[in-house]
Amino acid sequence: MVKTKAAVFILPMIIGVPVKYFSGFANVFIGDSFSYGNILEDTERIFLVFKNINIEDNYYNCPKTDLIIENSDRIRRLKAIPQYINIQTIGSYTVFLFKPADRLLKDYNRFKEGKYSELSGRYKTIVKKHYPSSSRLKSIINPTDEDRAKLAKELESELKGNCEIFSPPYYLEEEFSYAKFLELEI
Repeated sequence: MVKTKAAVFILPMIIGVPVKYFSGFANVFIGDSFSYGNILEDTERIFLVFKNINIEDNYYNCPKTDLIIENSDRIRRLKAIPQYINIQTIGSYTVFLFKPADRLLKDYNRFKEGKYSELSGRYKTIVKKHYPSSSRLKSIINPTDEDRAKLAKELESELKGNCEIFSPPYYLEEEFSYAKFLELEI
């Protein structure tokens, strides 16, 4: 499963620690294709998706009881987040539904519009803490004239003023759809 842009830019709104601390992380989606059909509508929902840990699978090379505790601890920790709405199992995935925090709603909408450089200073700090070693991400949220010139050269084109250097999210890839997960099960 290819990681969405929401997995990079929206995940820090929900989880204050890097996702590597949560085993089984699969992806992050926004919107709901069954209800809305387009993430540019007022669909302030965030879907955090985990691949279920198969307790019978010895891949993790640890006692089954440790896996049960790990799963229940993850569920408990995610349900404790104030923006938590619901949890649902779809095939071999567990989907946690959240809403963005009110104080980050403008940043959520800026993400949907692909205005990464216009994210608030507060949220840029959160993203940088979440991904401290990503120089590419830092140049996306704080592009310099040099970054834009490099992109213009790669594209063999002129760029307008303070344009973004990263494409906006494509809603068919970013929006949550039950069908995506049902297809993965086939």
